[in-house]
Amino acid sequence: MTIEELDAYIKDYTKNDKTNRAVMLTAPWGSGKTYYIKNELVPSLKKDGIGAILVSLYGIESLAELSKNLYIEARAKWINKKSEKREIGKIIAKTIVKNVVGHYGIDLSVDEKDMQKLYESVNLSKRLIILDDLERSRIDIVDVLGFVNDLCEQDGAKVLLVANEKAIKTYEKKESISQDGKKSTDLVMTKECEQYVRIKEKTIGDTITFFENKKNVIKGILENYDNRYFKWFLKETADSSYNIVAKISDIMYMNKSKNYRSLLYACQKTDDIIRKLSKSDYDYDNDFIENLFLGSVAYLTKETFGTVWEGDDNISASLGVVAYPLYRVMYDYINSQIFNEHSLKTMQELFSRAKMVSELDEYLQKIYSCDTCAEVEIVEAIDKLEEGLEKNILPDSDFIKLANYLIFAKGIIGCEKKIDNCLKLMLSNARTLTEKGNKIATESFSGIQLETKEEWNAFDQFKQEIKNISNKRYEVDKNDYSADGLSAFYDKIIKERASFINYGGFAKHLDIPMLLEQIKNSTAEEIQRMRRIFMSVYREFSNINEYYKGDLDNLRALYDGIDKINENPGTLDKVQKKQLQWFSLNLDDVIKRLEQ
Repeated sequence: MTIEELDAYIKDYTKNDKTNRAVMLTAPWGSGKTYYIKNELVPSLKKDGIGAILVSLYGIESLAELSKNLYIEARAKWINKKSEKREIGKIIAKTIVKNVVGHYGIDLSVDEKDMQKLYESVNLSKRLIILDDLERSRIDIVDVLGFVNDLCEQDGAKVLLVANEKAIKTYEKKESISQDGKKSTDLVMTKECEQYVRIKEKTIGDTITFFENKKNVIKGILENYDNRYFKWFLKETADSSYNIVAKISDIMYMNKSKNYRSLLYACQKTDDIIRKLSKSDYDYDNDFIENLFLGSVAYLTKETFGTVWEGDDNISASLGVVAYPLYRVMYDYINSQIFNEHSLKTMQELFSRAKMVSELDEYLQKIYSCDTCAEVEIVEAIDKLEEGLEKNILPDSDFIKLANYLIFAKGIIGCEKKIDNCLKLMLSNARTLTEKGNKIATESFSGIQLETKEEWNAFDQFKQEIKNISNKRYEVDKNDYSADGLSAFYDKIIKERASFINYGGFAKHLDIPMLLEQIKNSTAEEIQRMRRIFMSVYREFSNINEYYKGDLDNLRALYDGIDKINENPGTLDKVQKKQLQWFSLNLDDVIKRLEQ
């Protein structure tokens, strides 16, 4: 049954039903029943001149309390301030609800014993009583149905009960033995359930299962919030086929969730953050706020909501979803009401960078297809590449491949100034990467055939500069030739052993005079550490001359230098001298192996 068909059915029931029975609308919790009632059904009834008296049974403890709430809801909504204020004052002489002032400044409370009499004064014609959350009432459900039965039979009222009937119908296991002695276990209704079914048959006519229009419910929930980001989301909804509504729908489908209360909670928490940001001068990106919001939706609609955040990461795909991870800043606000705007700004900057990288990648593909793309597309792609490089943004570190295509494109379309600047910026970006300890490729396994000698020379020169930049990663800190400094250099080698071996050498990268000067001022323990570092490097391979041949000259210079220190030890004690003797023996062994 569509929403329109359901509206029409309930209107027809309210106007024409003669059975003196209620109807029930049932669906699981969080499926959008209450949203439908408030935002779809009640306005639709009003258009047809039908009033709605909506009361939630959640937490109500007695029929007297229910009667009171019904009376106030039915009567107060229809009071005209000027014409009925005095009349109501005469009808009700006592207080209906203690310490609560009536809607129009009048005390509307009476003794609970008089509540049923007062209720009779309410005109129920052309009105539908809607009792929501039946299963959450604290009154016995059988008593509620008896009350509803009296409303329908005695007062001729029309009543719509809204419930999750699966939560009302309870079952238990019952064992039985057949005549041939076989045992079996069946699920049977509990006594309370049997009693509910019996009185339901008398009280309720039709039971309708509610099937929500998911997209309308999602859109309606978003429309409840008046902030510029949600308005932008909804504007995009009109302009795009894969919009915010579709994205939320997909997230809920992935999480196997139909709980719109969780979506509403995600909206509220995001709206809270947005209102806090309204006081900030920082300009947050629409796409970032959308990503932040959708990560929260993913988290709150998961069955694992409440899982403890583990680790130091700022985002979690496991708590959100891969496309829309949960941000730590939202996790903290949802679970602890702690908001860290500095953290949010940091994540915005990281998100913006990733977004630019993604956008730049699209233009890179055009450069890699420069032999088939239109000239105008290649020129646009080079412009975008230059902008990205100026911001030190590049989707990958394959500078060699990109340089190859840029040099080829220059030979076809020109753009010399821009392409030369791109090549220059790429070298600058490569230096920045290596300074941060990142590895860059010095070879490329794909490219395009260059045509002229000038192009090949430019390409070879670029490759050599990239190699020079890459090689600097393996240089020891010239300001620190202590045991700690050498140890840090050695750790770098161990971490990237394969690249280092291809680069060739260990001692060849050392400033031997500076190292000897450091040795003169080292303790015995520090000399031992230096010696062990050298031995760790050269003992790994039996055929060391294949990998470390380039170290021979520097090792000889180090050996000679240590011998000279031993001959003129100055302030070195005997233990230090012994360490240096062992160092010499170790170096002599390595040198002989390299000379073979």
